Amino acid sequence: MTGWDPARQRWEPHPAPDTGRSALEAGLRIAAAALTVAVLATVGVGGGRLLFREDPQQAGASAEATPGETATTGTDAGTTAGTDAGTAGTDTASPGSGTASASATEPPPGFVVQEDAEGFTVQVREDWQRRAEQREEGVVVYYETSDKAGLLQIYQISEPDYTPYDALVETDRLQSAIDGYERLRLERENVSDGSDAAELAYRVPRRDGTVRRSLLRAFVADDGARWVVLVAGPEDDWDTTYAESARVAAASFCPEGYCPPTP
Repeated sequence: MTGWDPARQRWEPHPAPDTGRSALEAGLRIAAAALTVAVLATVGVGGGRLLFREDPQQAGASAEATPGETATTGTDAGTTAGTDAGTAGTDTASPGSGTASASATEPPPGFVVQEDAEGFTVQVREDWQRRAEQREEGVVVYYETSDKAGLLQIYQISEPDYTPYDALVETDRLQSAIDGYERLRLERENVSDGSDAAELAYRVPRRDGTVRRSLLRAFVADDGARWVVLVAGPEDDWDTTYAESARVAAASFCPEGYCPPTP
């Protein structure tokens, strides 16, 4: 049989323990473990493994989830958890498809329009700096604060069979392995054109004693691609900075070729 070697960070052959199980049962357990690994491997950007790299200072978090590991939250997916769930609801903005007006809106004060080289336009805070990271699953674009404490992250869901809601369910499952993880909200959203969309809000403690809050909106854009817009930052600054950043980014996002004309 095989097992995860944390020192080598890979799967290694291990002798089968004498558990009294039949060879068939052992084989089925190995097949199930292999299937779990395959699912996690194909999730890529869409399923949320990369989101463990969103904040390297998360308390109890590794660089990414251990393959094959299973974790659950204290509440069922699709329900609201935490005392701040009602506050989190004020962050909601309809993302992606169906949100654009006949002409593009001017960005709010302190925001600028970014026509990104990765094929989309979005409004971000004017002092946030762009960074792109090439990963096996595709390019992930960041717009970050100068102190790296907060960010806007944009990427496509790479798993072909995942809906936006599926992707956020998997993200929630993997993030729940972090000590102190608290889901605030995980739910499908109503979008005016009837396309699929979902939202996940959560908080996690960091090693420096602060708390980091994140809001993810996953949706199907006008080009048919499934996108995720994530905003994360210190919880102490959420209401003054990051809640608005999340609303503006989600409402203004549009894929190249589908953006409304500027006024």
